[in-house]
Amino acid sequence: MTTSASTKQGQEDDFRGWRSHNRRDYFWPLGESEYAHYIPASQNGLGDMFLHASFTTKSKSIIMDPLRIALCWAITHSRHPLLMSKVIRNCNLNISPTSKEEPYFWFSLPKDAIKEANSCLVFDNLPKEELILNYLNGPRTLFDKHMSYLVISTGSPSTEADDTDKGDYNLLMCAPHFIGDGASLHQCTHEFITLLASAQSSQKLKQKLIQPLNWVDLLPPTLES
Repeated sequence: MTTSASTKQGQEDDFRGWRSHNRRDYFWPLGESEYAHYIPASQNGLGDMFLHASFTTKSKSIIMDPLRIALCWAITHSRHPLLMSKVIRNCNLNISPTSKEEPYFWFSLPKDAIKEANSCLVFDNLPKEELILNYLNGPRTLFDKHMSYLVISTGSPSTEADDTDKGDYNLLMCAPHFIGDGASLHQCTHEFITLLASAQSSQKLKQKLIQPLNWVDLLPPTLES
């Protein structure tokens, strides 16, 4: 038993359903429930979720700084690793018991958390109705390599002179249903807005990304377990 266990440890570690051969890349075959939601989403986007929120800031020049927004989005990603995971369907892993066609989650430790968060962050000036209409009826926003998407929109430009520092914004946070449900999307949005509106400076927020994280503890247990 000791020899067998040590051999397995040297080849592939198992962390609550996630497996890794190098402690940097983790994978997890989709369970039956996740697979049932994944297939229609991968084919035509059915089951993709979004949450819209409108809010007003008293100090848009500080709170709505693009770098601060990216920082908060990166921190939200770090708290919910599935948001920055991928789904792999055809990857030659000799260590993987899955077939080449079987989808599985793939999570890699971020090399540049802010850059990766920026890749699925968009700034726009569309009103709420257009944002939602484009998401529902336009080209699919989410795909296997980007399982989260955040839009920050200033809405329709005002024709009135704006001599205050207030700002009205629309937020659209998007994620596929096979990684969570409406409650988890609400939680992620709440955490993001809380970070954004906090009294912490952007420099202090950045420290949260520099601190080493125990990703094994942050990775969620498999749904089927």
